[in-house]
Amino acid sequence: MQHLGWKMIGADGQTGGRPDSGGRPAGEPSRLASLESWLVEHPAGLVCALNDEGTPVDIPLTVPLLPSHHVDDRSFIDLVDASESAKVVSAFLAARNGGMSRTRVRLAGNEPIHLTLLYFDARTEYGVLLRLVVPDGADGESKVALAELGATRPRLGIIEKNNVSAVVGINEAVTLMLGWDPEEMIGRQTLDFIHPDDQVRAIDNWMEFIRVGTSHAVRVRYLCRGGSWLWVEISNEFQDMAGPDRSALCQMIDISEEMAATEALRHSEELLRRITETVPVGIAELATDRTVTYCNTQLRVLLAGYKVASLEDLLAACGPEDSREFFLYGTNGERIQISYRNRFGRRRSYATQFEGIVPSLERRYRETDSDYSREKIEEYMTLRPCPDCKGARLKPESRAVLVSGVAIHEFTHLPARRALAWIDALELSDHDRRIARLVLREIQERLRFLENVGVGY
Repeated sequence: MQHLGWKMIGADGQTGGRPDSGGRPAGEPSRLASLESWLVEHPAGLVCALNDEGTPVDIPLTVPLLPSHHVDDRSFIDLVDASESAKVVSAFLAARNGGMSRTRVRLAGNEPIHLTLLYFDARTEYGVLLRLVVPDGADGESKVALAELGATRPRLGIIEKNNVSAVVGINEAVTLMLGWDPEEMIGRQTLDFIHPDDQVRAIDNWMEFIRVGTSHAVRVRYLCRGGSWLWVEISNEFQDMAGPDRSALCQMIDISEEMAATEALRHSEELLRRITETVPVGIAELATDRTVTYCNTQLRVLLAGYKVASLEDLLAACGPEDSREFFLYGTNGERIQISYRNRFGRRRSYATQFEGIVPSLERRYRETDSDYSREKIEEYMTLRPCPDCKGARLKPESRAVLVSGVAIHEFTHLPARRALAWIDALELSDHDRRIARLVLREIQERLRFLENVGVGY
């Protein structure tokens, strides 16, 4: 419906109502009366006032609320299922631009509970937009006590750290995620809250961040106040790039649900192993050291007389060198004939290509978007230094540049303590020192930081 320029906009963004020739539906009340009617129709709703950015603010005393209304100044996005967040934002923007909007959203949690969310632009009368959450049950009866709705745990928190990774501030979301009050975290090292098994990854990530100024995301477990651990993905960003006392903002994203799914996948793998005992094909599992950790019953039958303890034993049992190449690298696009006997005892055959174990792993490693799958495939890969640069990762021209007889890759392999001593003993002409002054100062600052935090070795 349309009230003197106010439009009721549904979740699909379409306006309703049929205006008369004057642009106003016949018999519609004024928009102030519409607002009062809107509130009277939903006496048990949750009411909130919002500013133009959608931030909750105090409700003006002149808003005609009923005694049965509940004032709620929380972010509604924290109450709904994560997949419904976009609908909440779209409804707010629709009301801000068109006057009114309505959408139906699902609450966070295991039970499929839905609520109706309405927005009303009352900036002309009261200087705010109003949000009303109403029941979505039959005959207007709510399936949930609206006033007792609890916000879900936020998924994003911010920790402010100084240049030695000590906590100098946290936002409210971190308190809700971990349970720690600001005074309990401020002044302590972030490592105090990271699981011991994850501290090496966290330190490597922080050192890389300090060295190059950019950070890659790393997954670690943070200690909650109750003693449990929360899986989060953290990344750092400089807040103030100037001056020696630089501070960094650490963004942490709750990934506990994803990691729980990973754990469930591990349990599924155990189930899969039990299932392999029932299939009519030979299956083996290899460890990263090329030892055979598991053979199903069918494989043991097929390899009767062979003792298979490693990949080499398995390949030897499969036949000559040509057979090993076939299994490892496939048919190179050629089609081969496969014969088998089905469950009715009839022999069947078909022609197909075989990709090979190594090409299959390489392809899956390139194409997968799953970090878990990539890590599993990396267990079958090894790191080898380049035979030309010996792991320096530099062109011959770059390796030929020497400073006081030392190449850049030789300097970067020095421990921080020895690198500092080398720079202090470096002899340069006045002209060269003026050129290198800023570079040397930056290198010395970063090396001294490593020395100060105890990793100068």
